[in-house]
Amino acid sequence: MNGKEKAKFLIDYATATKHQSPARRFIAMVTMAAWALLIVIWLIARAFGMKYGVAAEYADDVHALLVEIVLQPHSIVVGLYFSTQMFKR
Repeated sequence: MNGKEKAKFLIDYATATKHQSPARRFIAMVTMAAWALLIVIWLIARAFGMKYGVAAEYADDVHALLVEIVLQPHSIVVGLYFSTQMFKR
């Protein structure tokens, strides 16, 4: 993408999402970033775990963290984020 295409994309995105609450959008982005970071850590630990046993145990711990602690709040945040859009229509 060149500079004009990037600028047009950002303007189009801002126009399409201007009705959304910035705070709600920020919370959703932070939640998604944390989820993505944990998944990347899990993938890296799983890859090293195939060669080294300790990393596999760490990958299992990260997976348990994702399933037992992060999954429910993440689902709630994403659900609230999209449900508010459905009820406005």
